Amino acid sequence: MKTLISSILLTAFVVLFLITNTTAQSNDIKIGKIFAKEEANQLFGKPVISIPVSKALIKAALAKADKYVLFTLKGKLPLILNSRRTSLLDENYTLEGGEKAFVFSKEVVEEFLNSTKEQIIYFEIRGVNSSERNP
Repeated sequence: MKTLISSILLTAFVVLFLITNTTAQSNDIKIGKIFAKEEANQLFGKPVISIPVSKALIKAALAKADKYVLFTLKGKLPLILNSRRTSLLDENYTLEGGEKAFVFSKEVVEEFLNSTKEQIIYFEIRGVNSSERNP
């Protein structure tokens, strides 16, 4: 009798775990927000580094991306990576374990690209100076 109850409880736990895990993975989390330049300056400070990147290059990288895309700068080289941290461009770049990148939903990046007529997009690193920060 105890083994029957244990088996039922174990089966119920496994089913509950699988249902919860499946539901959690099916929910797409939207990562990223589009800011106007003035709002970005106010919230995050003015750009410390600004690297121009062709809009066509970003679109080509997005065509190879899954749901998420990572952006970073390595030196003065802009990198566009997939969720496995490998390059979506022709270059064969990967990020090392300690290197950081900024994650965005592919959908948000596409929305941003479609909202601008500019053909050059700037990858920017912003720094907030404590004297410039609003209370």
